[in-house]
Amino acid sequence: MTKKDKIFLPISSLTSVGLFIFTFWLGFPGYFQTGDIYNSLSVTTDNWHPVIIARVIQGLYFLFGRHSHYLFVINIACFYLGLLLFINGLYIKTKSLWSYGLFSITLIGNIFFQNFIQYHSFTFPMLFWFASSLLFFQIYVYINNRVASIILQVSTYLVIFFALLWRHNAIISIIPLGILFVYRNLKDKDQEEPPSLLSLLFLKKYALGVITMILIVVVLPYLLSSKMSKRTTNHIFLHQIAGMVVPANDDSFIPQVWYDGNKNFQDVKVMYNKNPTFADPFNVGWEPFGDNTPFKKRNLKGLKTIWVKGIITYPGNYLKHISRFINKMWYQKPGWILNPTQLQKSPQHPSHIKIASKFSKNERSIKFSSIQKDIYNFLYTHRLVFNQIFGISIGILILIITSVIWIKKSSLQNERLLYPFSVSLSSFATSIGVSIFSPSTDPRYMSPVFVISLISLISFLSWFLSDIRPSIK
Repeated sequence: MTKKDKIFLPISSLTSVGLFIFTFWLGFPGYFQTGDIYNSLSVTTDNWHPVIIARVIQGLYFLFGRHSHYLFVINIACFYLGLLLFINGLYIKTKSLWSYGLFSITLIGNIFFQNFIQYHSFTFPMLFWFASSLLFFQIYVYINNRVASIILQVSTYLVIFFALLWRHNAIISIIPLGILFVYRNLKDKDQEEPPSLLSLLFLKKYALGVITMILIVVVLPYLLSSKMSKRTTNHIFLHQIAGMVVPANDDSFIPQVWYDGNKNFQDVKVMYNKNPTFADPFNVGWEPFGDNTPFKKRNLKGLKTIWVKGIITYPGNYLKHISRFINKMWYQKPGWILNPTQLQKSPQHPSHIKIASKFSKNERSIKFSSIQKDIYNFLYTHRLVFNQIFGISIGILILIITSVIWIKKSSLQNERLLYPFSVSLSSFATSIGVSIFSPSTDPRYMSPVFVISLISLISFLSWFLSDIRPSIK
């Protein structure tokens, strides 16, 4: 270790720890004033809100007592530890002091402010961020200690496992990352030449990995749930079916047995024309849609078969429906950046008040001191936020560039180049997949895209600094 290393590495570590402590102090115990978060805090295990969250909280209650700040700590711990791994990994590889500049990422409101919110839409990207940083560090830093290497590998897979279950459509983001995992696995076994992404061996291993992830996503929630709800996605499929058949005025497409009471196709038409990008009114049971939903609130036989049939029969209408979502979701600023008053909101609903009463008084909501309010207000007033299309564009651009380089320059093919390719592919897949399978255009659904695109940008610049810049010199 050089003298510069002995200065840089401790300073970067202390900076990361300091930022964690500052954020924890400023936002304790985190914001959780929404129904989904209260379900998790009360250990509701029906999987409407991913059941893994409730089970993790249940375990933390058992180990450390009943507290409301656990998800907030997970958010900021994943972010700052991940940021430290990106910075130190890049520095160790390139010896560039500019690596420290990555701490400026903390100024981006898309990440900083959303980390106060204990919501799976914001915790999942932080888990993805942390897993990616662990992988980045292993790629950029030669680890001679076998035990340390095993710990890092196990930690990476463990974080990926939790991320996979932390959000219902998380698999869309993680499947592309599997390309890099398989490549590394094959490279370790055959050092003579880099593995081909089109080889039969690679494709077999990748397919096996995808199948394994699908099994985890399908089977584990059943094992972890005390009462598994079978209609968590009914409203999304019903909304899309309506988007296909309402413009065609096809009242024969939807089975009559699906309708609730005296509801019929005319009710579906009215509901869809009123809510072309909002699926909840179609089949959820909570207020204010419970009595107005056109369909029975139970498992509907043949739902997905009818959905597929609709896509085949009315592909144009389906694409128009999806393009409406894409247009609204891709061109919007991040949601859930709350002002000081909103962030200090107390529980209002009787059931929320009851759940919050089980925590100590200082953990029932965020309560700023005067200095905390001034600091947060200053940061909020001068916040830096990016429209979703900015992150999406970065991901697409890096995906194109890395694809061309990989195809045209076989001499540059390595895991450092494959990293930004895989992550940017994940960003693009997420931006498409989330647009297709979300019940509304709420900005929170798109929150992972910016984080994943930022990872692709960091890794692409790191590849340039480590592989291209030295040859230019």
